[in-house]
Amino acid sequence: ISFSGSVSSSVPDKKVAHNQRTNQPTDQPTNHTMAQFIVNPKPFLADLTGKIVRVKLKWGMEYQGTLNSSDSYMNLHMQRTEEFVDGQFAGFL
Repeated sequence: ISFSGSVSSSVPDKKVAHNQRTNQPTDQPTNHTMAQFIVNPKPFLADLTGKIVRVKLKWGMEYQGTLNSSDSYMNLHMQRTEEFVDGQFAGFL
């Protein structure tokens, strides 16, 4: 089964974000790890191959399993995959 979506590997912290133009605080939480540098997604996904990942689709469903591979379109092939809908376990795929 192939899924296309986003993979997240960091948790937002509680620091206050600042508007880059005005340097004024915003109401948005920051993702401190990702805010410091830009990550190229292809090598990032290649490094995650063989590891357990959680993928969230833009429609809200989440899938957790072992990442087998990804292609140039960022389709993901996963094994031993669990599906989560609205944060609740929905079953195995």
